[in-house]
Amino acid sequence: MKNKTNKILVVGDIHLRSEMAYSDILEDRRVPEKKEILDFIVESAKDCDKIVMLGDLFHNRTNSSELIREIVEFLERFEGKELFILGGNHDKTSSGRTTLDFLSEIKNHSWHVVTDKLIIIGDFDFLPYLIKPELKEKDYKKASKKLLEEMKGNKILFTHFAISGSETSSGAMSDLFDEVVLDRKELEKKYKLIIAGHIHQYNKLSKKTTVTGSIFCNEIGEHEKFIHKIDEETLEVERLKLPGRGIYKLTDPKEDEIAKIPKNSIVKVFITKKEVDLEKIKKELEKFDGSLIIENLPSERKKMQYADEDILGMEMEGLLDLYSKVKKVSLEKLKAGWDLIKN
Repeated sequence: MKNKTNKILVVGDIHLRSEMAYSDILEDRRVPEKKEILDFIVESAKDCDKIVMLGDLFHNRTNSSELIREIVEFLERFEGKELFILGGNHDKTSSGRTTLDFLSEIKNHSWHVVTDKLIIIGDFDFLPYLIKPELKEKDYKKASKKLLEEMKGNKILFTHFAISGSETSSGAMSDLFDEVVLDRKELEKKYKLIIAGHIHQYNKLSKKTTVTGSIFCNEIGEHEKFIHKIDEETLEVERLKLPGRGIYKLTDPKEDEIAKIPKNSIVKVFITKKEVDLEKIKKELEKFDGSLIIENLPSERKKMQYADEDILGMEMEGLLDLYSKVKKVSLEKLKAGWDLIKN
């Protein structure tokens, strides 16, 4: 009989899609990279008895038969292990059904698919993402409070809801999200350990609370991704760095800025000044796995001005900042909204 290890492998948001972001600028279209990451996860699970998927297995709510087959084949590679699969916001339709419903129909597997309510299994609480009709509350603050009241406490909470104090890759704070945000301090009164998905940026909020982040780099500013192992007895959380390319953003870069970036990266460069030596930058970018240059040079014909600002030459961060000043709205809320849209 195989000895139990009492280890749990936790995998954040996968967001499986037909092609990873920026695949069109790489000769290999990031196919080997995706395989390497998924293989690493399967290999890392060898000394674990349980696997927890924190939600958003798919990026879209409607998926091809090829993508469905790909995710099933990936899950089946954890043969003989107990698998817990949470529903995420990208898995949920407006009717309350999910893209994961079909998994419950697959027999002969130790799979627990949790999509519509808080489920307690032994020492673990599993809380999937719930939409307003399921929450039975129109106000998200009331819904958050109601969920906290329903939680009686346990050893570990696994959830796909945002946790207060978390930060996205663009610097927006989860507390400003227009959705359920669970209060970290209240959760820590009820649970010995809290592990959350949903936010794509890794956050170590405290000794008790970890936001795992997603597993693939798909957005500018995503450089490192991780999976985690939990020891059920000691509740120690081990962080494992995933392979894969980081995605970097540079604006009118200098040579030393380019030199700091790892060669196996994707680099997106914005040129906003005419005096920048474009040919030299193109040459320096050849060392990276993939690169993209966006020229936002001022044009006399296309120039739009607001006070001293060149609107057409501005990047999204600048546009959000300008909008917040003109409309007198919170810049942090605008950033949080932008994060929700782009993800």
